[in-house]
Amino acid sequence: MAQRPDDIPNIRMDVSGQAESVVQIGQAGTVNQYITRTHRPITPRQLPATSSHFLNRTEELAALNAIVEVDESRPAPRVILLDGEMGVGRTNLATRWGRPLKDRFPHGTIYCDIDRYRHADTVNLIEVLTKLLRSLQVPEDTMFGDIEGQVDLWRSVTDELSLLVVSTTLRNRPTWST
Repeated sequence: MAQRPDDIPNIRMDVSGQAESVVQIGQAGTVNQYITRTHRPITPRQLPATSSHFLNRTEELAALNAIVEVDESRPAPRVILLDGEMGVGRTNLATRWGRPLKDRFPHGTIYCDIDRYRHADTVNLIEVLTKLLRSLQVPEDTMFGDIEGQVDLWRSVTDELSLLVVSTTLRNRPTWST
């Protein structure tokens, strides 16, 4: 039976980081290989399918493109609010605009339906932020149970990412809770 490195006196082995495969040499002539698989992060591409009914939105699409092109060098996050009555096609417009631009958002396109996190007329912001962080594969054990912690974590995780986040609320404007 081959000896493990920690069983051999005067041999120390420290390994850190990630590797596709690690080769460990115990003693001359003995080679042990331990293979660990790491999963490749999945880039979120969550925008819903667009409707085939999309008419007379050329001006709005051009305006959205202009906003992004003008601000392209600006490092701060950009927020674009599409406001209008229920059913006018805000989500379809955002999706129709965002899908072809996925190369501009190499770290992902995230969709969040705020109504899923509505309890009565209140939306729980911690649940919304948890959904967004999960979309970026942030481990549950690093998330916080309070709003300040979740906001700080979101800012830290997304600081240097180029993301498109489309959020919708279909019903009347909610009250936000933490």
